[in-house]
Amino acid sequence: MKKKILMFLMISFMVFFAGTVWGFTEGSSNNFFGLYNGTVNTGSYNSFFGGYNGTSNTTGMRNSFFGFGAGYVNNTGSENSFFGENAGQANTIGSYNSFFGTFAGFSNIDASNNTFIGHNAGRQNTTGSPNTFVGTSAGRQNTTGTYNNFFGYQAGYGNTTGDFNNYFGYRTGQSITEGTNNSFFGHGSGYFKTSGTHNSFFGSHAGANNIAGSNNVFLGNHAGYNETGSNKLYISNSDTELPLIYGEFDNEYLEINGDLSVIGYTQLDLTTNSPPAADCDDPSEYGRMKVDAVSEDLYVCVVSGWKSMQGGAGQASAVNNDFNGDGNSDVLVRNTDNGRWHMYLMDGTSNPTLVSRINMYESSAIEMMGTGDFNGDGISDVLVRNTDNGRWHMYLMDGTSNPTLVSRINMYESSAIAFQD
Repeated sequence: MKKKILMFLMISFMVFFAGTVWGFTEGSSNNFFGLYNGTVNTGSYNSFFGGYNGTSNTTGMRNSFFGFGAGYVNNTGSENSFFGENAGQANTIGSYNSFFGTFAGFSNIDASNNTFIGHNAGRQNTTGSPNTFVGTSAGRQNTTGTYNNFFGYQAGYGNTTGDFNNYFGYRTGQSITEGTNNSFFGHGSGYFKTSGTHNSFFGSHAGANNIAGSNNVFLGNHAGYNETGSNKLYISNSDTELPLIYGEFDNEYLEINGDLSVIGYTQLDLTTNSPPAADCDDPSEYGRMKVDAVSEDLYVCVVSGWKSMQGGAGQASAVNNDFNGDGNSDVLVRNTDNGRWHMYLMDGTSNPTLVSRINMYESSAIEMMGTGDFNGDGISDVLVRNTDNGRWHMYLMDGTSNPTLVSRINMYESSAIAFQD
């Protein structure tokens, strides 16, 4: 009997505070439990549990408010689910929202289709939608930003008006306020960033100090940590300023800080005749390569300018017949009447420099066998052979009439040995 009496009193108490005494008027299939819940309600299929839930609700339907002050001023908003103290308190006409956690979606007024889960998640959101914030204080300061996804403690905390952002991880994008189309993944990625668009940061603290840059891609632990610019590519596993791979999207520039192994073909850009000198006048350009589609020469940018390379397998030698190292091919001639050698240093004009009567063997038995950079100084040299005795000799050229003679090279001297170019 005592149990039945106690149960009756409890039910009576709940009914008393469920709206009947406080002005509950119309609507059907509602469940109101708590002080001032649904006092002016005319909507149907609502469930309000806890003091001051849905107090101002009039025609709003299919709402579920659980927790003191949840959905307090909701008026016509429908199909909302607010769970937690003051969750969705300021919502009036917003619909299809789900707020879970103390003060989650607290300031939401008329925004719809938002999902905020966690203490203070989306607390200051007013009209921004549709957003998804999961984690304590995730997207807390968002007001009008739309189409954002923030997951993690204080992820996107400072975002106010930024749109189309995705922040995943502890304090990712915490300080950014108005950036759009950013994607930050990893603990503290984009941590100190305040603005900027179209950035992709992947890895713990990636791009943490990129305050206002845009169009960056940072991949790896602390990648691009101290980079402040825009249009940069960093692939690294530390905050080094020399990442394994660095790039500049706006300049179409890629740098690899390490050895590169290629399995397959590597295709170089083609040029017509020698590349322009302006493309090889700075230390940052040394090492560039291009292929001359006309002469079929390979050009390499070195300290002295573009050098055309030739040679057999496993070696690269200096410019074809460049006897003074100026990057231009020169001409070696011989007078067949007296055997004398002469050299024209070409410069692209009709008046090349003549180097007359070079100090080289003048015997008619001496035949020129070929040219190449035989000592690796970047200047073409001359290989000759005495057809009378088969002996080989080499002239190390320097652009003067007195090249260095390397006499009787230790090579087969038999007449049966033929030179193969």
